[in-house]
Amino acid sequence: MHNFLSLLCLMIALSFFPASVAAGKSGPVKYFSYAYFPLKSISPRVFDSNLGETKYSMTQDGGLFKLVYDAPRITYSQQMIAKSNGVYIVGTQNKIFLFGSKITYKAPLLRIPFPLTTASKWTSETIEYDADGNSNPVRLTGKVIGEETISTPAGTFTSLKIELKIVSGQNKPTYLTEWLVKDIGVVKAEAVPGTGGLLGTFQKLFGLDKVYYTIKSF
Repeated sequence: MHNFLSLLCLMIALSFFPASVAAGKSGPVKYFSYAYFPLKSISPRVFDSNLGETKYSMTQDGGLFKLVYDAPRITYSQQMIAKSNGVYIVGTQNKIFLFGSKITYKAPLLRIPFPLTTASKWTSETIEYDADGNSNPVRLTGKVIGEETISTPAGTFTSLKIELKIVSGQNKPTYLTEWLVKDIGVVKAEAVPGTGGLLGTFQKLFGLDKVYYTIKSF
């Protein structure tokens, strides 16, 4: 991208100040940088999950980053890009046993804005297309819940907890809660899938009202 160098410089600069504090009307405001959701190639990390032991990885191809959760029964991935104001999703893919689906977005969907504060809220809307060209409106809303200390098999971390709600067409919302740690990224996640599409079918088949991931090693 033509602004890749300037964006890279901004991300590097922000990473040196992962949780800076500024004065606000109601007291100090704490800021959290890209360091809490680093976009970079990482070797697979192991997560415990009710889907079975899951490998989490991220790869980079130019300015495109691919995040993958690879469990015994399901593989889910997001294709993302970085902009000066946050991380955006440009597409997703699911594979459940021998079945798969692919979604692309007409315009990138804001996943997480940066910098974040403990009071951050955001909304992003676009149109999604499946592999057959069918389209649906999609809306993502997110908010920061706050800082939280969590214990995992990989250790105890001070994390930033965020919640996302994604509504696609007439499907029930999908809810995603993530715990983010500086220079690591996601160490814990919980998802309540909507009832549409492959994830909905999978949810009904296995009786999974919630899917969780907790980091085991990295």
